[in-house]
Amino acid sequence: MGVLDVCIQGQAATLMPEISYLLVERVMRDPQVFTLLRASGHSNLTGLLYEQANRLPEEDYLTIVPGILGAYSAAIYRVPEYHLSEFVNDIRSLSSESDYYDFASQYALRRTDHRFWHYSDTLHQWFRKNSLLNYGILDYARLENR
Repeated sequence: MGVLDVCIQGQAATLMPEISYLLVERVMRDPQVFTLLRASGHSNLTGLLYEQANRLPEEDYLTIVPGILGAYSAAIYRVPEYHLSEFVNDIRSLSSESDYYDFASQYALRRTDHRFWHYSDTLHQWFRKNSLLNYGILDYARLENR
């Protein structure tokens, strides 16, 4: 995976959604699709009501997996292949909600974007072609607009 073989953890990972899709646009080739998963650190998981008190955000980290995992992504990022290094560096430099807002403004595909359905179709076509056994309609109800 090259540039996507990275370790992103701590505050930068904490600011990212739990599940997001990355659509990497390639010149004259089909796109590549990845899922970014955020694992949240905890001191223990003994009770549902005290999750915030048991959180260890410095232990949060991102995992990048080829393909689509999960049907409820909170964000869809669109990045030209030649900007992947910049995309990764921009994630690494996240330190506040304001930073994430700027990051999302540059990379996230919001439902209000006039190109949203075009990229949704591209994502579904890729999913059907590359993961027929797991293919299904992606649910956009949890897409954030932050």
